[in-house]
Amino acid sequence: MKTDQKSNEITAIPELLGWLNVRRAIVTIDAMGCQKNLAEKIVHRGGDYLLALKGNQSNLPEDVELYFTLSPASSLAKMSTAETLDKGHGRIEIRRGRLSTDMEWLQLRHPECQSLNSIVAIESERQVGDTISPETRYFISSSLTTASEALAAVRFPWSLDN
Repeated sequence: MKTDQKSNEITAIPELLGWLNVRRAIVTIDAMGCQKNLAEKIVHRGGDYLLALKGNQSNLPEDVELYFTLSPASSLAKMSTAETLDKGHGRIEIRRGRLSTDMEWLQLRHPECQSLNSIVAIESERQVGDTISPETRYFISSSLTTASEALAAVRFPWSLDN
């Protein structure tokens, strides 16, 4: 869908969600699309969301990051985890996913996130030659999926774009 020249995809996403059948699908959107109205529209239409977090959601990204970095070992042991390894085009990339459904604390801090059922941390380690580039991204989701399925869902848009 083409957007106006002075616009961006945020204006198109709500309209697209009206056209697409998202029932039983996991809809992934980058951090720009991490908005309450989009999340609720996806859930209302029978789908689940997996939305990237960045600094545009008040203190939600910091809360999720703190959870994954400061959780006691007992909480970490209850998380769903998965790992993938990709080799090709002169690079090696390892992705580790962790998914938690321990949401009561986060829903208390962010009552606007009514459909939130899980949070995800994905750590990527890309090696090209001798250079290793680590990155950690955080997501919120309405899905009660596994870390393995979340890793796959995050990679799917990349395969579509390319």
